[in-house]
Amino acid sequence: MNDLNNESDGDGRWRFQGLAVFLLIGFGLLPRLAYYLTGRALWFDEAALCINILERTFGGLLEPLAFKQVAPPLYLWSMKCCTLVFGANVYAVRLPSLVGGCMALILFWWVARRVLSGRGALVALYFVALSQHLINYAGEAKPYATDVALALAVLWMALRWEEKAPAWQRALRYGGALGLFVWYSFPVVFVIAGVGLARIFLALWQRDKRAILCLGLLYGLAAGSFLIEYFVAIAPSRGDEATMAYMQFYWRHGFMPFPPTSHWDIRWYRDRVFMFFDMPGGFTLTGFALFVWGAGLIGLMARRFRFAAMILLPMVLCLAASSLKLYPFHGRMTLFLAPVIFLLVGEGVARLCSIKPHRVGQAIALLALVLLSTQPLVRALRMTVAPTRHHELERVLEYASEHWEEGDRLYLRQGDYISYRFLEGRYDFPEDAVLVEQRKAGLETDEADFRDEITPQFAAWGRVWFPMSYDNEGAVSEYVGFLGEHGTTVERFVARGATVYGVEFGHENGAE
Repeated sequence: MNDLNNESDGDGRWRFQGLAVFLLIGFGLLPRLAYYLTGRALWFDEAALCINILERTFGGLLEPLAFKQVAPPLYLWSMKCCTLVFGANVYAVRLPSLVGGCMALILFWWVARRVLSGRGALVALYFVALSQHLINYAGEAKPYATDVALALAVLWMALRWEEKAPAWQRALRYGGALGLFVWYSFPVVFVIAGVGLARIFLALWQRDKRAILCLGLLYGLAAGSFLIEYFVAIAPSRGDEATMAYMQFYWRHGFMPFPPTSHWDIRWYRDRVFMFFDMPGGFTLTGFALFVWGAGLIGLMARRFRFAAMILLPMVLCLAASSLKLYPFHGRMTLFLAPVIFLLVGEGVARLCSIKPHRVGQAIALLALVLLSTQPLVRALRMTVAPTRHHELERVLEYASEHWEEGDRLYLRQGDYISYRFLEGRYDFPEDAVLVEQRKAGLETDEADFRDEITPQFAAWGRVWFPMSYDNEGAVSEYVGFLGEHGTTVERFVARGATVYGVEFGHENGAE
């Protein structure tokens, strides 16, 4: 009778877990889909990458990209395929990231349930579902969401391998898959290398010759594929001086000083730890998140040391590459390591729950869960109901379209024009009335070139609409001031991170 009751309780527990997983994954999908479906204009980095998709062939995407952009070849090809099938629009270029972001939820659960307790796996999935950064990058035309999905796929494959005896067929199959992954994601190579080192070292320790040979074949295929990719796609980009100078400058704070030689170098280590739990972790209470993460690390190392090594070694390798100035350990470039944070935070909450007496442990674990998840929960709900945007260029373009009169012109700066190209099907601007700022190279603003180019034409124009997107209004103040010197602002509409000015030329008075 007791056995029957236990079996019944077990069935009920599994049904509850299945329902909880279904609800958590569904809850995680909502803000991701909501953010994607806004159809908002591309922000600057997206636009700079996507113009390469529009203007290049598949072969051309293997060459160094324009506008100092760098992205994995297969990711670029998937974006190109989407534009060919669905048209050149914001939904098409963001579709690969959306798929990656949604798959990451499922893959994360497949990994978590194999290494964590039932309670810990559910808590970890809860944090992944709420993660602001995972939500954001699942809806942007950048490869960071697919980096996360492929990192999880590597971990899942490693766990699947452990469940069965090594086999040549599986080694070939998994090795081929990993060989494709490195063409779809640059940082996944850290995960493959870290997991591979942990598994090969264990096989050597156990003197399992069959496992050593199979693993050698598996990771040899991945290494060979990465080597080919390096010479075909990565080395040419690294040889582009303008691109590399930009990357080195932009990510200068992401390179680990090793060995540290000053007080500021030592501060880098301290600051980077807490920043890591803010981005990609998304936690507001970064110090407390670090504490819970540490508790989870201790617990996982005690129970599953091999897996703990698998998820920590990629981070160590990424830091090593950072010290050599090969890859920045900073911001969205480390999003692929987000699963490491959430797995160990989930394990940490479960470990707090096991403190005796149990009621005290459960209260502490619940408090930790509430403190860590309140802010992410609010942000996830807000993203579902009213998704945020970098800027609202589409709104100011809509305003110009609604107030358009015969003889008007639309003048677009180069960066905004790239975003406009993915939105132009929504508006009825006459093709010959759309004017684009010409640049000799890159996307950087050059006010002198702008003035030399269009000033002589002003007198012949009537009203011209100037839509602009920006990070802050001060960034376009000189541009706006210049327009005021040569015409009268008769229309102005401000949206989030964007403004459109309707300027009448042929007048001596300045802007209103």
